[in-house]
Amino acid sequence: MKKISVLIMISAMAVALSSCGSAESGRGAYSDDVKETVSEKDDKQEDVSGSGKEDETLTQEADTEEEYTPGDLVFDSVDINGTKVTDEIIKGSKLVLLNLWEPWCGPCVNEMPDLQKVYLKYKDKGLLIIGAYTTFDMDGEARSIVSSAGITYPIVKADENLYSYEQSYVPATFIFDGNGNLLDSNPVEGSRSYIEWDTLVSRYLSD
Repeated sequence: MKKISVLIMISAMAVALSSCGSAESGRGAYSDDVKETVSEKDDKQEDVSGSGKEDETLTQEADTEEEYTPGDLVFDSVDINGTKVTDEIIKGSKLVLLNLWEPWCGPCVNEMPDLQKVYLKYKDKGLLIIGAYTTFDMDGEARSIVSSAGITYPIVKADENLYSYEQSYVPATFIFDGNGNLLDSNPVEGSRSYIEWDTLVSRYLSD
C-alpha cells in the first residue's frame, strides 16, 4: 500500500510541474462574460425550439445545401492578428490537437517549439494543431511568443465554445479526428516533450 501511495504522489507532482493553474492570471472578467454569452445562447435556442413550422423550414433549407457539418469541435473566433477563424479550418485534416495554453504559463510556452516540430513533421499527413488562449489582455505577449518560437500552426482566441474545454490547469490538449469528433474526453494533462508528442501523433495517424 505504501508503494501505491508513493506512486500516486509522484504522478500528481509530475502533472503539477508540467502545468500551470488558472489562478496565476486574472481571467475572472472574461470567464463571466463567456458564461453570460453561453446563457444567452441557451435562451435563444429555447426560443427557437418552440417555433414548430419555422424549425421544419430551416431543416429543409439546410438539407438542400452542402455545408461542412461540424463534430464536437465547434468555434467561431479570430487568431492573434484578428483574422477570422472557424472550425472549418479542420477540413481535410485527419487528426486535430486543441492545445489550451496561456501566455503567462511557462510549461505552455516551453512546449510550443516541440509542438511546432511535430506539426511540421505530420501536417502533410493530416495533422492540425490549434492553440487557444483566453487571457486577452496579454495579446501582445502572445504575439511575441508565437513570433519568437516560430509557430506556424493556428493560434486563436477562445470563444464560448472553446471555453467549454477549459481546465483548471494549462496546458491541456484535447484530441479530435478529422471531423472534429472528440477521441478522448480526457485531455493530455500538462506539457509533453517532442518524443512524447511524436509517439502520440504517430499512433493516432496510423490507426
